[in-house]
Amino acid sequence: MTREAVSALVASSAFRPYPDRATWGRIYEPFGPSGTRPAPESRLQNAARNCQKIALVGPSGSGKSILAHNALQGPGLAHINVPVAFEDESTVTSPKAFAEFLVRSVVTFASGYLSDRDREEALRRGSRKDAGKGRQTATKVATSAGIWGWLNVQLARDVTTLLPAVEQARTMNEMTEAVHDVLQIVAMRDLTPVVVLDDSDRFAAEDRARLIGPFFRNVIQWAASELGECGLVVSCSPDFNDNDAFTKAMSDGVLETRVLVPKLASADALMAILGKRVTDAGLDGGWPTAFEPSAKVMLYNYYKGPAKFSVRRVMNVAQGSVSLADTNTKDLVSGAMVTTAIAETGVTK
Repeated sequence: MTREAVSALVASSAFRPYPDRATWGRIYEPFGPSGTRPAPESRLQNAARNCQKIALVGPSGSGKSILAHNALQGPGLAHINVPVAFEDESTVTSPKAFAEFLVRSVVTFASGYLSDRDREEALRRGSRKDAGKGRQTATKVATSAGIWGWLNVQLARDVTTLLPAVEQARTMNEMTEAVHDVLQIVAMRDLTPVVVLDDSDRFAAEDRARLIGPFFRNVIQWAASELGECGLVVSCSPDFNDNDAFTKAMSDGVLETRVLVPKLASADALMAILGKRVTDAGLDGGWPTAFEPSAKVMLYNYYKGPAKFSVRRVMNVAQGSVSLADTNTKDLVSGAMVTTAIAETGVTK
């Protein structure tokens, strides 16, 4: 790789640990099948189509969120991403608070998709006594690409009509009914709604671990019983296996399916992921030669060792390594540069 290309690679921040979600479809490298195991992408998609409640299990940074994002873009699926990790604790311990957060997240997002005029009209419809009847007889329309790929203006209008009812809901039953209404409106478009909690694995952190028990005992138990014709994907850390509430949710069938994020089998598999990032940055010409063979081995050993199978941590080291090459006016990354970049992250054991 040329010196200029190395500098361009650094400037592009192609290996940033937290890439923009808008790029996820372009930079994703599918895991695919492994031996006798089917591809996790197809397992997750099929389970979601069948409205199963799914534990998506993998270490932090291993690729759970991007896997779910891409696997659930298939036709007929409505991927509803609902981040919960940094919300008020009641959101992940109280079914009522979670139900309210879920329906408000969807309604608020849909409302934001509309023009002021469309939003005001939808709210007027929702305030009329016959709004519920109108929702039941809505004409089915084909979806078009949007911020959520399945969302379009007509669907956003129908969802927004629920806002007045959500604002007035006070009891658990009223909140549950509002959730059912939102999901029914989505389902009326020949879509299977799939609620994705793609950051709930963060509860494995020491300062949030106390939330794991009530999250699975209360919120996930409620979701499994009330989100009937709807898929549910819960991001889980392997550390959850030490929690009684999680293991009980699995053994009791509250969570029916466990989909494991595979570990990368080789340095080549890891480099293929880096390659997608470089291609997306428009810098794919000759990029693999930017890393000496020893550097590739060092990155993979870091992935298997101190990084604890976190691709995100490897990206951080890869970005630091090419920055060192650029600073030292080199046209490739050496194993020594990877070692230095690893030391600079502070994650060495």
